Amino acid sequence: MDICESKAVRSAFGFAVFFTSEGDMNLEYSVDQLYDTGWAPEGRGAKAAELERLPDGRLYPSVLRVQELFAASGYELAIRYVQLFECYRASWTDRNGAPAGAVVGADEREAAVYALAQLRQRTAKAPAANP
Repeated sequence: MDICESKAVRSAFGFAVFFTSEGDMNLEYSVDQLYDTGWAPEGRGAKAAELERLPDGRLYPSVLRVQELFAASGYELAIRYVQLFECYRASWTDRNGAPAGAVVGADEREAAVYALAQLRQRTAKAPAANP
């Protein structure tokens, strides 16, 4: 079985990654996960280049905007095509270059949006450094 045809794969960083090879459904799932974290499109002042729209009308951040959000959180996001498995891998590192997480997707947008959902989910669960 091809890695991009799997329903769930355990990542090296301890969280499940969901994807299939069914096109837009993957992106919709990634956007669902992002919305589940409480993310919402910024106000009417958001630039059109920062947001994209699903066929059902929901907005989600562009790949460039996701990278900016990672940078603002202190991480560097890298997205690369994995030819062996015909999918995209989004991985992020902290300020020291230590691996902090990784996900895969059928395309760059899906990988980026799902990575942001995972980052938001993990940072929401992290205990506060200074209570």
